[in-house]
Amino acid sequence: MSFTYQIKYNGLEIDWFAYCFPNRRSNETLVEVTLDFSPEAQPLYPQQTTEIRDILISSGILTAEQAFPAQSLPHDAQDRFASLLAQTALLLQNKAGHRVSFFSVTAGSTASQRTILLEHTHCDVGMTAVKLAIELVTGKRKLLAEPFQLFNAFARERIVPADTQAVIAAAHRRDVPTLRMEHQPYNHQRTGFQDITGGICIRQNGLLMLGHGANQHVLDGMFCLDRMAKFKHLLTDRQARLAMLENIGLPLVKGDSHRHGKTGRIQILAVNGEIITGIQQAGSSWLQPSDMPESALSNVRKISQAIECAPVVVTLTQNDAAIVDFDLAPELDRYLNPESAGPGGIYLETAAEKIIDWLFTGQAQARMPVIAITGTNGKTTTTRM
Repeated sequence: MSFTYQIKYNGLEIDWFAYCFPNRRSNETLVEVTLDFSPEAQPLYPQQTTEIRDILISSGILTAEQAFPAQSLPHDAQDRFASLLAQTALLLQNKAGHRVSFFSVTAGSTASQRTILLEHTHCDVGMTAVKLAIELVTGKRKLLAEPFQLFNAFARERIVPADTQAVIAAAHRRDVPTLRMEHQPYNHQRTGFQDITGGICIRQNGLLMLGHGANQHVLDGMFCLDRMAKFKHLLTDRQARLAMLENIGLPLVKGDSHRHGKTGRIQILAVNGEIITGIQQAGSSWLQPSDMPESALSNVRKISQAIECAPVVVTLTQNDAAIVDFDLAPELDRYLNPESAGPGGIYLETAAEKIIDWLFTGQAQARMPVIAITGTNGKTTTTRM
């Protein structure tokens, strides 16, 4: 967890800190906030929601058409204040591009206390959002435009890509340990991992460690740095990619036509040797494998096999399945936007599941066994044995 922060204002004491890993409260990353209302403070809170909403609108955070708060507030004054604070902190994170939604409010150890748990995807972003929300809902801050602009810039530099988040969710469902290497406790820096990355950033905030021990893997975006090291030069060398395709014996688009219009092209996503979907018009429509020519599917499967079933997006012409290029580090959330209409989110979830299947053939491979040895005598000897 990070450092604990505290504010005292008009008889209200607020402490908050962030969990960066699975914790006593949840397997999710959370900010925990403790509110302690003194008797004289209780009549002062909460602020009117209409006043807070007006500040959010005048600061350019909300539009006049948007509802706030998203969930109805309880009748109890302390619960009402806690819920309003939590929903404001989530709103600020959402407006800065962080996909968070969970919060809860429970009674504290005394009648004057409330405990809030709210989701974050980056400790520092969650902590700062809570600070701004506290200043707003206590009435301490009446202008939010400039502070939110600073917060927004800070938070957007730390957004976890949606495809990385999908892989994390898929890993959690399979009980595969995950570690976001660009987040705390590693202070948002890649410099400590240059021996792994080679000093190259493939996807900002997409550096993810999966599993323990000998079966551990590191993804940079959708590119597996340890399993795909021999293909890394292909990321930046199109001629080498085309040469590889020629060696396989696949049909290529002639000349420089790849530089011209994209009409009549299709992009096909394959993971772990399986066709996930065909993508048209920059992710605005999707095709089932049954909707695509068998020649195109066959060519994609050959590429997938050649690169050892890593995630790949292959661009082909629709009429003759000639290959334009392939992407070994596809930004899947660009092709399969989970927030757009259609099945993009479902395909993204499926792709993430297949990536975990590709990296870990069984759950036992993902974790290092932990053994605890207790007692009075013989612990050291037993450990050494």
